Amino acid sequence: MDIYGSLERKGSRDLPEEYTTLAANELRSYILQDDLKSNGEDETLEVLMKTAERFLLDFQDVVDHNEKDPVWIHQWVSEQSTALSQHAQYYQPLYKGISHLTESHFVSPWAMCFIIEACVANMVPQEVTREGFFDHYAEVGEDGRAHYHYVVRFMENLIGRFFETYVMAKAK
Repeated sequence: MDIYGSLERKGSRDLPEEYTTLAANELRSYILQDDLKSNGEDETLEVLMKTAERFLLDFQDVVDHNEKDPVWIHQWVSEQSTALSQHAQYYQPLYKGISHLTESHFVSPWAMCFIIEACVANMVPQEVTREGFFDHYAEVGEDGRAHYHYVVRFMENLIGRFFETYVMAKAK
């Protein structure tokens, strides 16, 4: 499910090298800290990698659109407001976990949605669609929801690295 379907996903587009490095560094810390296996057989590591990639690609698409047309983001957010609101309702516990990012790292509501959507999109089975997509979080049980929160925490830490590297560097 793509709540913000107006983004053009360019398929085989590569991440900028600096984004790849940031994600790799954060993944490395999770491998060491949580003893994740980097041999290709750890599903959690795979989810973390796919989540980081999806978020960073979507984020880059918005940056690219915004550079071409700075007014675009305001129109786009307005068009997406119903979907963004519904998304926040369904995943309220996940949003609460990262709500502090709006103040500490100046993360916009649409970027928070990207964080949550990137996490969810890589955890819901492919065959689940529409309302079932939202219901999946409620139905996975306590362990499943803990796994969702783990992936969201990873993204929260990745956003922290991103903020430190790019936003703080520009402020100097």
